[in-house]
Amino acid sequence: MRLKIDNTRNKTIGIITTSTPIDGLSEEKIERAYSYLRDKGWEIIESPVCRKSNEYLSGSIEERVKYLNDFVLDKDIDVIMSFWGGTNTNQLLPYLDYELIKEHPKIYVGYSDTSALLLAITKKTGLITYHGPAAITYSKPDLMEYCYEYFEKAIKKDQWSIEEPKKYADDLYFLRETDSDRRIFKDNEGMKVFREGTCEGEIIASNLQTLLVLAGTEYFPSLNGKILFIEEAEDEQAPMIHRFFTHLSLLEGFNEIKGLVVGKFMDYSKVSEDNLTNILEEISIRFEGPLVYNASFGHTDPIFTIPNGAKVNINTNSSDSIRFYYD
Repeated sequence: MRLKIDNTRNKTIGIITTSTPIDGLSEEKIERAYSYLRDKGWEIIESPVCRKSNEYLSGSIEERVKYLNDFVLDKDIDVIMSFWGGTNTNQLLPYLDYELIKEHPKIYVGYSDTSALLLAITKKTGLITYHGPAAITYSKPDLMEYCYEYFEKAIKKDQWSIEEPKKYADDLYFLRETDSDRRIFKDNEGMKVFREGTCEGEIIASNLQTLLVLAGTEYFPSLNGKILFIEEAEDEQAPMIHRFFTHLSLLEGFNEIKGLVVGKFMDYSKVSEDNLTNILEEISIRFEGPLVYNASFGHTDPIFTIPNGAKVNINTNSSDSIRFYYD
């Protein structure tokens, strides 16, 4: 089920944290994100859970579930957007009221660890969820409009194709002692085809590790006949990424997927072209269909938005090789 934005009234984004609190981020950067979204016509409501801190968690499980439910029941909130990811969103899944979420549909968007929430909601309710920008995306310097444009396409259009950005950035600008308020942009080589082909089917989009931690649980999606969009964070490097992809390829249903699209890795991950070729060569024998990599989603900037549970047509020989659409 897809929720469309009601353009007859003001639009509101509710900002949540499902894992990590925002207390380590400067107010200047937080406000930069909110100001950007306000300039796009959104009202912003930040959940109190964002400021709670229980060591590395933004409050207890009970607190995080309560504040999410508050947003679910708030009729003025259209979009529930994660501020950023973390590592422990999966803690919440057994305690969520999926009937409540289904009865009061919202647009849920985020990436990385928030994938656990998105996948569970789509699995349990049939709602389309969005693997796309978090609030932190809009706090970054030298922000490219591409991120917002593709988020807006995903929530407003019935179908759209992906055009890769000409430039991208993956520098750890926030760690630089000087000149930390600018990005270092590189030429984008665009999506690369590891194996040609065409396919059409339902989308599963997720962070790789987060998808794997759901394996064997009731929240893990059926892979049969699906088309996977997979990304990974910058703090994992080639050996572990290889391990994760091998694990994915051994899961039930992987041999029945119709296609695979892999997001761009950050340089910090030190995943070389040879590393990635070896990984893709290994897992490609486990399924038939197109395999594309170096796509602009995940932890580099900018990213496009992927609608979980919607449909995609992939044709590696077409100028619009990836086309998303809703039934």
